Amino acid sequence: MPALVSGSSAAEEAVQVPLSFTQRYRLAHNAVWQATGRLGGGSVMRLLAINGDFDAVRLGLALQDVLERHPALRTILDPKTATASLAGPLPPPVREVDGRSMPRAELDTLFRDEWGREFDVTTGPNFRALVVRTTTDTWCLAITAKHFFVDGTSMRILLNDLGQAYAARETGPTVWRRAAEPAGSYAEWEQTTLTGEELARRLGHWRTRVDPLQILPEFRLAGAAEPPPGRRTAAEENRALDVDESRALFTACARLEVTPYAVFAAALAAAMHADGGLRAPGLVSPLSIRPPRWRHTVGWFTRVTPLRVEIEPGEDLGTLARRWQAETAAAMEHSLPVTVLARSLVPGRRPVSGWRPQVYLDIDYPEAVESGLGDRIQLGGVGPTLRDGLSAVVRCGGRETQLTVRYESESVEASVVGQFLGAVMANVRAML
Repeated sequence: MPALVSGSSAAEEAVQVPLSFTQRYRLAHNAVWQATGRLGGGSVMRLLAINGDFDAVRLGLALQDVLERHPALRTILDPKTATASLAGPLPPPVREVDGRSMPRAELDTLFRDEWGREFDVTTGPNFRALVVRTTTDTWCLAITAKHFFVDGTSMRILLNDLGQAYAARETGPTVWRRAAEPAGSYAEWEQTTLTGEELARRLGHWRTRVDPLQILPEFRLAGAAEPPPGRRTAAEENRALDVDESRALFTACARLEVTPYAVFAAALAAAMHADGGLRAPGLVSPLSIRPPRWRHTVGWFTRVTPLRVEIEPGEDLGTLARRWQAETAAAMEHSLPVTVLARSLVPGRRPVSGWRPQVYLDIDYPEAVESGLGDRIQLGGVGPTLRDGLSAVVRCGGRETQLTVRYESESVEASVVGQFLGAVMANVRAML
């Protein structure tokens, strides 16, 4: 059966792929990459539970179709020249494991190892699938991608396309609703658009708000200490809204005309204000900035964006959520890669090494789509690489809404993080 999209041409493979500002910066300042050709930087993973009939061979064919559709998944890097190009035809990146006799702890280790297994970015592909059979008629599918090429929003696009391709492979070839964009097209757009008057307009917004090299005052929970030198250990605490509370969350969002992101941002900021006495607590948030042209394209569009909102005396949380919403919308309208911000506002300085964000907030919204993979359940990913400070991830699903905070166990006691999370969730519930 032919692929759903035409394969890459020889001419396409011979052309170098331009990289975004952030990708180029990461290559230029990645010592491990310079020394060994190993990129590091983490992966993103999504786990799907599949019930009923499942065909692993058809999944492999569907993975091949998705691989051919999205050039970012087969972009490779040359460690000698730090340039990118397209790989030729690649085999379907799928591995099968029979986990029916594995205890839960062993399955957890299997998925964590799969998430942590490094990609070879010099050969591709930049994503892979692990299919684990858990019972006679249930499977768990882990889709993992290299974060350098694929952001969180792209994972949802990838899963949408995989579901369409899997369904189509049962009935025959079909065509995609919209062809994927050529390799490197977004990087070319970014480099030609963020100049002149447009660059000045965006820089003007940020000059009045933040210093990109001193984004936020350092925030530590009461009871946190400086971590000892050496390897740091990641730990996490979780809290959740149940099904009824999750429904109330979206009802509250409609009433306040905000997104769940704004609700949790306001709740976190208020808890930080109460804990540390910060008048203007802030978050460092990854925003996937996608012009309409790339709405259905897998790639890395995320820009880590500093956001600060002063808390007014006596301000209610709903009003604070609205102001976070407005600040986020303004940040998206004036979004710039951090490398461009630093180069333009503070020439000669490097932007990343001095960052110590208070809270790194990521919101994951599973979209309701026809997956073609059976009864799909969004289980969420293993999580991003631990950053300095707190890493907060919110997952909004049909069953519950979960807030996970990751931290360094040498720096702060679990009970302290638990108290902080309790305050955050109390703030969220106060808005429902």
